[in-house]
Parts: sequence; structure tokens; C-alpha cells
Amino acid sequence: MFFPKLVWHMDDPIADEACLPVYFISKFAREKGIKVLLSGEGGDEIFGGYPRYILHRIFNLIDFFGGPLRKSLLRTFSKAPFLPERLTRILMKLSVDADDDLYLWLSYFEEKEKIKMLKIKSGNSWEKLSPLLLRKTPTHILNNIFYMDIKTWLVEDILMKADKMSMANSVEIRTPFLDHHLVEFSLKIPPHLKVRWKTKFIFKKAFEGLLPEEVLKRPKKPFFIPLHEWMTSSWLKIIEFMLRKKGCLLHEILDVNYISHLLKEGAGRDYSKKLFIILTLGIWMEIFLNKKEPEEMTELLRRELTPSK
Repeated sequence: MFFPKLVWHMDDPIADEACLPVYFISKFAREKGIKVLLSGEGGDEIFGGYPRYILHRIFNLIDFFGGPLRKSLLRTFSKAPFLPERLTRILMKLSVDADDDLYLWLSYFEEKEKIKMLKIKSGNSWEKLSPLLLRKTPTHILNNIFYMDIKTWLVEDILMKADKMSMANSVEIRTPFLDHHLVEFSLKIPPHLKVRWKTKFIFKKAFEGLLPEEVLKRPKKPFFIPLHEWMTSSWLKIIEFMLRKKGCLLHEILDVNYISHLLKEGAGRDYSKKLFIILTLGIWMEIFLNKKEPEEMTELLRRELTPSK
């Protein structure tokens, strides 16, 4: 169980499973004598590379229908069997109330869910994000979404993760897309030229004839790990262990009964991301607040996961 060491390197409880492949790619590079890597971080935020940006455009179109027809369309889409739990939840919520649609795309736990789960008082996340999303500027909503992603997701997750995981292996990651001249130029490009029915439209258009077609048309391939498989097997056992272990700080801030309910529901739905967030928080608290060394935490979890003879 190597994850506690990665949480220790991260410093903050950033529950982004992509930290694992970034760490091991950096480790592999260092073993090959490579000390500097180039990364495409920032390209999605400044040129509209995330698929959810297309969904925002679709939702804007659906908004034109208004009222009962809009709700009916969303309710119909939400019943598609291939949709992940999070998207199903968002569509169902929006079929009832569209007021917080922007926030729903950014969260894994709704505010009412956080109230049930947390024993401590928590600030409202929407209140913190809404000034970025709802700026009083004569601009397209997608520009506000790009702006919010740059100010939050990019700097507090993407770049933090890349820096911490690479430096843990004495490797430097450089980000040419975040050259300030390029970022400033990208912010002047109208959103309809960035996101159409495909992502990074104008960026890919600019490289036509310079890059092979198979490169330009290659589907986006983010860093995936078998999170669902892990969170329904060995890593699920870790959460269960931390919930029943006396002295574990998760007991101090989380309602154990609610988390147990989530674990049981997870057997039929994909709650792997929610559970990973709880796992990351639990390990971070044990290391940084309960003052356990990551090696001690690793050994503790290893013993728990090792079948007794």
C-alpha cells in the first residue's frame, strides 16, 4: 500500500487519483536519467479541452426550450444506462432545479449531502465559487467557466499535483502552454472558436497540415487508474478499517453512519470518486494531524489488507 507516501508528498488532501500515474511516470523518467519533463497542463483550460465544456453548450441550447419541455428532456437523458452516477445525479437535479447547474458540474458532494456527512460546520462551496462563475461582465458563460477553472482547478489541483509528484522524484515538470503571452492571447479568443461540437476547435485548426491527422483527431486520453475496481475491493477495506479503528480522526469530522450507508449503496452504484475523497482525507489526517509517519501508516494498512492465515 504505497498511497500514504503519495499523500505525504502532496502535503494537502487533494483527492485526485491522477497523482498516482504522474508520480510513477516521474519516477520512471528519473530512473532513466531524465530530470525535466514537458507537460500539456493548462491547454484544456485556456483552449477549451474538457468534454464538459461541450455539455455546457448543450445545456445552454436546452435552456431555450424552458419549462416542462426542458425538464422532460433532462429527465429522459438521465435514464440512459451508460451514464456514470455523477452525471445521472446532475441531470436529475437539473430536471427539477436549474439554479445551481454550474456548481453541480464541479462537485461530487452536494451541499445537503455535506451537511449530513460532516460533524463540523462547513462553508458553502457555491458561495466561494459563485463570484468567479457569475462575474458581472458582458461575456459568454463559457468564459466565466474558463476563468474559474484557471483560478481554482488549474492552480489548486492540476499544477499542485504535477509539481508535488514530480519533485518527489527530483524531476521538474515545465508547462509551455502556460507561457503568459499564450495565456493572455487565448483569453481574447471567443469561446465559440474554442468549443463547438468538439473541444479545442481553433487550437486543432491551427495545427492542420503541421501535425498528422491521427494526432489531431486522437481522442482525449486522461490518466485513468482502475479506481472503481480498487474502491470496491482492497481500498474499500481501508475505509472500513479507518471507520472502525479507535482514535482515527475520520470519526471526529464525519458521520460514520452516513459513510457506512454510502459504502453499502456503493455496491450498486459507482461511488468510487466519493469514497476516494474520503480515503484521501482520512490518510492525510492520520499523517499530518495524528502525526503518523507515512511508513507507519503504510505498514498499518498493509497488515490490515494481508489475509490472516
